[in-house]
Amino acid sequence: MMKETRIYKALKGVRGRSKVDIPLIENLVVNFSHLVSEKWSRIKEIEINPLLVSSDSLIALDARVILHDSRMDTEKVIRPAIRPYPTCYEQGWVSKKGKVILSEYVRAIMPEDEPLIVDFHKRVSSESVYTRFFSDMKYEHRTSHDRLKRVCHVDYDRDIALVALDGEKCSDSQQKL
Repeated sequence: MMKETRIYKALKGVRGRSKVDIPLIENLVVNFSHLVSEKWSRIKEIEINPLLVSSDSLIALDARVILHDSRMDTEKVIRPAIRPYPTCYEQGWVSKKGKVILSEYVRAIMPEDEPLIVDFHKRVSSESVYTRFFSDMKYEHRTSHDRLKRVCHVDYDRDIALVALDGEKCSDSQQKL
């Protein structure tokens, strides 16, 4: 999406200026959209302008948030077209007796999980593949981007897929499905 903007060429470095940290901008946009999608019923308007971008940092020089009146009925607020990420399903699992059933962290799948799904499929046995897909689906087909975007990019109102993560909730590249 950023590649289609007029500013993208400048972000990659022009007129002797160094390129900016594009993954840092992508992370800001994702986190900003998470904030808006989680608090949509309270936020009436929100903006960051200007955003100062350099090769190693981002600084919001000004920001403005206008909230709906707290007495306003949330039913009168326009709902998002796509349901936001359902944080209510995030949890670790422990039995009634205190025994850990899953030491992993269970949550709904996210678009950022695509690399984890690819890594997971590297470790799946052919028997597991047959049991899951009722065929000997090739690794290349199971991990193709076209297929995984349907799996990981979910409209949470209609579909949901849960993942169990090995390790801590706060994850990065060290995490495994």
